[in-house]
Amino acid sequence: MTNHSILKLSNLLDHGLMRKLILIVILLTSTVAAQNMSDDQINKTMIATAKHYSKNLPMRIDQISTLRKIYAGLNRDLVYVYSVELDLSTLRKLNKVLHRDTLREGRSKEALVPLIEEHYRKLETINYCSQPGLLKIFRDQNITLEHRYIDQNSKYLFDLRLSVKDCNI
Repeated sequence: MTNHSILKLSNLLDHGLMRKLILIVILLTSTVAAQNMSDDQINKTMIATAKHYSKNLPMRIDQISTLRKIYAGLNRDLVYVYSVELDLSTLRKLNKVLHRDTLREGRSKEALVPLIEEHYRKLETINYCSQPGLLKIFRDQNITLEHRYIDQNSKYLFDLRLSVKDCNI
């Protein structure tokens, strides 16, 4: 997948998401001191962040995914749960964005799950490792983000766990 494909899909994101993230940045920035916070402080901040952010859920993220739930994992992590629509119409749209021809006759829609995982792994890694503001605070405080993906019937698809170790900083 090219960077152009990632940018195309990124442009499909809801711009309201950025406004909501800014609110969380303000929340966390007001509680983050210059030094590293203790595990207890981080966990309390993650609980408050998850509670604040959850008020706006569910939230459509892009053409195939919806953020359903966010919660603190209580180990310096924040868990996002997304549902992914695996209907053929939605996946055809994604195919165009990914420049793939994976929906040929005889191929099941589940054949796209590894491609979807690869796409979101690249997208979320770039996002986590390069964004300023809230995500920089997360990197500085060694906070792990877990992105859990399920299908529209709540069947587990895959997890992505990202920490500062995944960044080439």
